[in-house]
Amino acid sequence: MRHLEKFLNVQLVDIDEMEKINMKLNLGCGHDIRTGYINIDKIPQGQASPDIYRQGDIQSLDWLVEDGTVEEIIVIDSLEYLPTAVIKMALINWAKKLSDGGTLKLLVPDCHAISKAFAIGQFNLQQYSNMILGTQEGNDNRLAVIDATTLFDILQELGLTIHLKRYEGVAIYVEAIK
Repeated sequence: MRHLEKFLNVQLVDIDEMEKINMKLNLGCGHDIRTGYINIDKIPQGQASPDIYRQGDIQSLDWLVEDGTVEEIIVIDSLEYLPTAVIKMALINWAKKLSDGGTLKLLVPDCHAISKAFAIGQFNLQQYSNMILGTQEGNDNRLAVIDATTLFDILQELGLTIHLKRYEGVAIYVEAIK
């Protein structure tokens, strides 16, 4: 191999090592399979290639990656499906997996915003219940609620810098950088 590297004047990279370069994860992806990401969910995705999809638990990524090796982690509408007791531990684990300068992108329903909207009549009881608890059909059983203030506090406690925060309806979108 070294002769080939010298002849071509390039350095060959092992495929397993290449996966670690610019690694991007899409946690709790459901059917949102993104190109350029390793998409992870507890639900089987049929014939999806292991290069783009892995079935597994997102609470801890120790089974998948080493600390400090991930450029970007996306968690869209998935944090609320983790038990309340493990949300902070999951965020700690995800932050450890980020490389320096890596970004954690979260979109999560803000329970305060949902409750305020319900209180002023923007949602009926069924809509409110679905936003807080999920539809309770299939895999749509939400196990936790969180609000923007608590989420920001946890991210900052972990040493992440909040780069962007905005509301998308009653959900909060946050980008935090390690």
